Amino acid sequence: MRSHLPDPVIIHIEKRSLGLRESQLIHGQGHQEPLLNTEADLTHHLTFQAREDEDASHCATSTEPPWPYVTKDTDRSVQEPLAQWDSPMQVKLSCWKSGLNTLLVELLPWALLANHSQWDLWLFEGETIVLQIPAGKVIVPPNFKEAFQIGIYWAHTNTVHKSTAMKLVHDLTSPRWKEGSGSEVVTLDEEGYVEADITLGAFPGRQKLCQFCVSSVVRHGIQILQIEDRTILVNNTPYTVQYRPLLTDHALGTNDQACEIPETAVFSLAPSEKSSLAKPCSVPCWDLLQTSVQGKV
Repeated sequence: MRSHLPDPVIIHIEKRSLGLRESQLIHGQGHQEPLLNTEADLTHHLTFQAREDEDASHCATSTEPPWPYVTKDTDRSVQEPLAQWDSPMQVKLSCWKSGLNTLLVELLPWALLANHSQWDLWLFEGETIVLQIPAGKVIVPPNFKEAFQIGIYWAHTNTVHKSTAMKLVHDLTSPRWKEGSGSEVVTLDEEGYVEADITLGAFPGRQKLCQFCVSSVVRHGIQILQIEDRTILVNNTPYTVQYRPLLTDHALGTNDQACEIPETAVFSLAPSEKSSLAKPCSVPCWDLLQTSVQGKV
């Protein structure tokens, strides 16, 4: 038995001809283990029960790339077919290994959604809040029937600010389209990416811009959706570096004059260590500096 779910599940094994029922905990994240007390000459009925457990085990089998399969493979040329995108879950039966008379039972979610940004995000489908995705968390998203958006709760406005709507496309020839009156919807192919921006704040000159990349790949027949911060900085010096991320619609200074930096958010980059490679650090947000409402960044 192998489960590709983020968290462990309980599997119930019924031998109805004998009136017996047993339960077994199966760890997720690509982990595989034998089903106990199964008999070759009996029919077994399997049912699954979800379990809420934050301490899910790490991948214990050799999967390439590791769960949740978001490692970029630049040499990959053959596109993998998507097993199912219109049903929430699939149980797949196959031969475990060549030459062995062993059955492999796989529990496949339709998709995995990994939030690898620095923000706790809200997931919207249409105008409805679906769920929250904490930073660093991997979830099984609901089957999207409409375009979806990601959002950030901003305490200064007591509002969840949302991105452009994104529509999953399972036919690579589908055209880009618009939904409703003037609300743009971008399409995300099974093997592709889109850029998504979220503007925080309500008043020009006091707004912040969060930039994300939302990508999609297909691994093991599962659609892997990943949300990442778009800009990455690497500090290869032995010094701590402070920086202010700014986006502006006008020059902050001239060639022969020092630039006057306004009071904006300051972030730090840790120094690199001789014993290890410098750790990449993503830019969480940019301060928007605009002289007018019509100013274009």
